[in-house]
Amino acid sequence: MRAELPTIYITARDVVRLDRLARFHARRDNPAGKRLAAELRRAVICQPEEIAPDAVTMLSRIQYRLDSSAQPDERVLVYPDQFTPAGPYVSILAPLGIALIGLRVGSCMPFTDGNGKSNWILVTDVVQRTKVLPNESAIPRSSASAMRTDPECRPLDCY
Repeated sequence: MRAELPTIYITARDVVRLDRLARFHARRDNPAGKRLAAELRRAVICQPEEIAPDAVTMLSRIQYRLDSSAQPDERVLVYPDQFTPAGPYVSILAPLGIALIGLRVGSCMPFTDGNGKSNWILVTDVVQRTKVLPNESAIPRSSASAMRTDPECRPLDCY
């Protein structure tokens, strides 16, 4: 029996760029692109001002625990072009990044790492969220219309 995955919440602003990224990599047979596309298909899409403050969005600084580790780790979820291995970052195309996107504090998510090992992640805190990417113009509300959206997504629906 397969465990039910937690609901994930993604902003309309993030989903536009993430969808392009997933499609680009999926067309090149990159498994990360296919996994990201699958997550986007099951996400509830909310406007940035409507998403719960404890939901993991792009550029969030997240505290989490892997498997049964008592020791939390902290990373910033970034796009591939923002990733630097020496920094406290995790790319959205990494298995961990795909597992983190859209989770809420207290949510657990299974994922398979790059070595094929099964893991699970528990989000313990969303420490900080950046609302707008530098040099990014506002994305109109209709931009994510092709993705699954929750027509009743209001602040309370995202909690």
